[in-house]
Amino acid sequence: MQRGKQLYFRDRSVFYTSRLINEQLSVGKESDTYELKEVYLIAVLDFKMENLPSKQYLHDICLMDKDNGTIFYKKLGYKFLELPNLTKRAEELETGLDRWFYLLKNMSRLDKMPVYFNKRVFEKVFQIAEVSNLTKEEYMSYRTSLEQKWDYENVLSYAVQEAEERKYVEGKIEGQKETARKMKSHGVPIEKIAEFTDLSISEIEEL
Repeated sequence: MQRGKQLYFRDRSVFYTSRLINEQLSVGKESDTYELKEVYLIAVLDFKMENLPSKQYLHDICLMDKDNGTIFYKKLGYKFLELPNLTKRAEELETGLDRWFYLLKNMSRLDKMPVYFNKRVFEKVFQIAEVSNLTKEEYMSYRTSLEQKWDYENVLSYAVQEAEERKYVEGKIEGQKETARKMKSHGVPIEKIAEFTDLSISEIEEL
């Protein structure tokens, strides 16, 4: 996020990405390949960059061949988001990109989510923004309510897991008893049945 104009902002952007590219190749590391991971710089600007189209608010910059317009290198890119260039009102927003720009530009002035932002991803952003603006006391209260919610969910989850395990154990024991009954009806010695089913001799005798 860049709030004010700076000299050589383009140079600084190139420097940042160059450093990330350079760090991928460890000093002294022997290698026969220079394959690099993708590197992108995304800059949210609260000012207008010079020598760029005045009405365009998203600039997608890449290395390209100036003669034919083809992309020369696909794994390096710069995305500059010029917030001042978005002048639409909330009811005039048309695309998801419009909504994101409007949100970034006006978040500090919005006290609730506009009806035009009825998607879960925007609801999550507003929730995060609301938490970041809480006072210390409000945040502690919020944390306490969250911890109580987590405690309740953990207790419920444990109870469900315990019930499932108990059901599994009971089912296993019932299966062992059924096996013991069949073996007993075929005259298999009780000691052998106990060894095979892990049931006690007294349990087998009661069947």
